[in-house]
Amino acid sequence: MAVSVVPYGAHRTVLTVHTRVRMSDPQSWLKFRRYWRIARPAVGSVHTALVRTVAAKARERSLAAYERTDQA
Repeated sequence: MAVSVVPYGAHRTVLTVHTRVRMSDPQSWLKFRRYWRIARPAVGSVHTALVRTVAAKARERSLAAYERTDQA
């Protein structure tokens, strides 16, 4: 699994999550295909949970750093 974070404008960020696999022969590909049919929903849930957690933490940090100057 690889995670990358890239700035996107002044106040935004793009978070990308990649999972890559490499099969060395047709037999491996068939075995992985069977496995992936079962594992895909769980892997998708893990990716979604990771992205939501990172987003929530980023929002918390952003709001904690924000200082209002219009109130005394």
